[in-house]
This record gives sequence, structure tokens and C-alpha cells, in this order.
Amino acid sequence: MSFEYSDHLPFLKKKKILEGEQDNQHSKYFNENNLESKEFERHLEDLLIHYKRINEGAEGIIGLIDLNEYDSEDLKNFFGEEVLDEIGVDKRLAVKMLKVYIDGRRAVEEGNLQKNAREALLQAGITDVSIPKVYYNNELEITSPTLRAELESDEVYLKDNKVGIILMDLIPGQDLSDFLLKETIKRHPDLKEYRDQDVLDSMDYKNLESIVAIGLGQQQISDQEDAYIQRQKEKQNDKLLINFLGKTDFILNPEILNRLEKALPVLHKAGIYHRDLHKRNLMFSNTTDGNLDQVYIIDFGKSIETKSTSRDDIYIEDDIIYKEDEYLLRIYKSLTRPRSDQEKEAYFLTLARPLLAIQQNEKLKKSYVSFFIKSQKKLESIKEGRDYQQVIKKIDRMIQDFSNSVISETASQENFNLQLALWNELATQDPDSIRYIIDSLKEVQKRNSNRSPYFYNQVAHLISYLEENQK
Repeated sequence: MSFEYSDHLPFLKKKKILEGEQDNQHSKYFNENNLESKEFERHLEDLLIHYKRINEGAEGIIGLIDLNEYDSEDLKNFFGEEVLDEIGVDKRLAVKMLKVYIDGRRAVEEGNLQKNAREALLQAGITDVSIPKVYYNNELEITSPTLRAELESDEVYLKDNKVGIILMDLIPGQDLSDFLLKETIKRHPDLKEYRDQDVLDSMDYKNLESIVAIGLGQQQISDQEDAYIQRQKEKQNDKLLINFLGKTDFILNPEILNRLEKALPVLHKAGIYHRDLHKRNLMFSNTTDGNLDQVYIIDFGKSIETKSTSRDDIYIEDDIIYKEDEYLLRIYKSLTRPRSDQEKEAYFLTLARPLLAIQQNEKLKKSYVSFFIKSQKKLESIKEGRDYQQVIKKIDRMIQDFSNSVISETASQENFNLQLALWNELATQDPDSIRYIIDSLKEVQKRNSNRSPYFYNQVAHLISYLEENQK
């Protein structure tokens, strides 16, 4: 990566340029005494000059700053070791730059609200819902022509060469909106051409939204429309998405909304109301084994800190009606619940289709019967004292081999559905073995944790169904 620096921005470069001994325990620049100095601003500008835009909202753009591109000693001198430790081993930060500069208060107020919200959750002992840590929030005078041009190309409009910025932690994971849009594309019969995971990962939010809008018949929303009209369209679009996903195998991990439901009263008790908590402002990350790790609340640009408890005072301001913080909980809760019995029957009819196709093919039917006899004998051996874990592993291998012989592994969803159908058929034929089959399916779930959420949800759905039958 090539770097271009103007003569008056010599501080942060790839190679070391600071000479002499430095006390790196405490930053020479990044402390309360220096945060408003011109020298500090020039060094901060130098840090921003190669940001990469990674997201955009109505109020501002989000840029990525990769500190790995800079000399480690320079970074220690700028931030101090304590702040660098807080940033973490990835050494990546996010910077929000407000699109329209009105005055210096906006970035200060938004950043302070974000700090207060984060502190309120920490003081309440809530650690599984996080808010990005803010390192700097203020206006910044842009003196570099290169940075000015870059900001203007990203539609960040300066006034008197100033921009409001918030420097904060970069949040890993994905937002709820991208997640639901991708899950919709994977399941919609008219959007098959976009289902490949690499294709999905390459698309930004606007592309995903446009594709799903076509598939579901959603309305386009323009920033030029009246706020009330925008809200009504958004609600209708949400209903269309929920109605579609609710008729599929998809189940939203209930823990995501459960955590949000615990965090909101804590923020409200502290007098902090987000007022813009839509799907893009709720993020989550998973552990390597596919379990939910962290939930994040982001973007406090429309937030308010007040002592009033009147909802009119909180959510209505100068004829603007803001989104109630509980909106996501109310409207998306239905996606976290298991399907009705009728819907479950329809789901398992879908799983049964590959078995029906096998039974209508004489050659495959013989292989299927042979497979089933061997599998049942192995299940019987558990009752005779054989180690059930070893037996179940062998059956799992047999199921994978049989499925691969019938359906190519490249047709991953169809292949996987057949494997689940075979497990379900074994459980149906031998109810005494359901508990062993459930244990095996949990191992299958772990094995597929790094694949598309589709596979994880399919197994979760079958496990839930079998556990109910076991009761």
C-alpha cells in the first residue's frame, strides 16, 4: 500500500521516524490536556488520511482505520500503551464522520451519549450487550487536500474545512438487517442466482436490500419523503420480510432479542433513549463454534438523555416522531418462536421429498433399503451394550456416504436436507433411539457451525422437533 503525506503531516508512517527515547506508558498526545491542541489535530488527521469506507447511514459514514499500517513505536507515542491495549490485538478502529457539519457540538454530544450508555450497561453488570468504546469525539479541521477530496467524494460536506468525527472501537460481526436479508435470499425461490455465499458476502447493504425488495414486492423508501410516510413504508416492508421468513425453516436466535430486552430498561433508567434502534443498528457476533457471542447497539446519532419519562417528550421533538426503542422486540419476536404443528408437518414434508424420489428409483431404492437395514442393526447393538457414541459416529458416516452417492456434495442444501431426512426417518422407525440421534445431531450442528446459518438452523429445527417427540 502506497502512502502520500503532505509536508506538515509527518507523524504516522509505515517506517519509524521518531528518534530518541520515548516514555510510551503515557501518550505524549492522546490525553485530555492535548486533545484540542493543533499539534494533536494534525497527527489525528494523518491517522485518518487513509480511512476505508465500510458503511454508511443517514447521518454519517463509517470508515475503517487499520493501525497495522503504521509503525508500532509511533502508535505507542500517539495513543499510549494503555489505550493501545484497549483497542486490542486487531489494531483496527472505526471512525464516524458526520455528513453535514453544522457546529462542533453534534459529534461531542453523540459521542458523550454513547460513552454514557456504555458506562450504564457496564455499571449494571451487563457484559453480553456492548456499545462501542469512544476514544475521541469532536470537530476536526481538515487541512490535507487529499483527505478533503476523499471526504467530499464520500458525500461528507465540510464547513469552514471542519468535520465532526467520532473515533471508536470497530465492531466485529454483522448487523441484524444484513443477516435477515441474506437469509431471505437463501430461501426465496425467485432469488436462486444470488444464493452463493461468496456472492452474498460481496454485496453491500444497498444491493441486498434492492434484491430482497424485488423478491418480496417491498416499497422503495426515499430520504426525500415525509418522515411519517417513510415509517409506514418501513413497517410494511418489515411485515413482508417477517411473513416470508415465518413460512420457512428460519428461526432467529431468541437470545439476541432477549439480551436487548434486558439492556433497554438499564439505558432508560439512566435516562438514555436510542430513538433509532432499527435492524442496522443492532449487531451480533458468533463464537467459532457457532454460538451467539456478543450483541452490540450502535449509532447514537438520534439519541437523547433526559429525566422525563413521558413517551411524548422522549419520542416526539419538533414534529419529528422517532422510533420507539422497543420496536425491534415487538415486531421480530415472532421469528424466534418454533413453528406450529401444521407448519412443522409442512417442513418435514419438504425433508421427505428426497426420500420419496429415492423410493421411486428402483436402483436407489435397493441401496436405501440396504442402508436402512444396516443402520437399524447398529441401533439395535446399542441396546445390547455397545458404546452408543461409537455406533452413532458410524451411522453418521454411513448417512454422509449414502447422501453423497445420491446427491452431489456441490448441491449442498439438497444433500444436507437428505442427511437430516435420513436421521429423522431413523428416529421415526426406532423411537427408543431418539436420545442417541439427538446427541449425534448436536455433533452435526457443531460440524456445520462455520457454514451458512441455513445449515445450523435446519439442524436446530430437527433437534427441537425430536426433543418434543421424546417428551
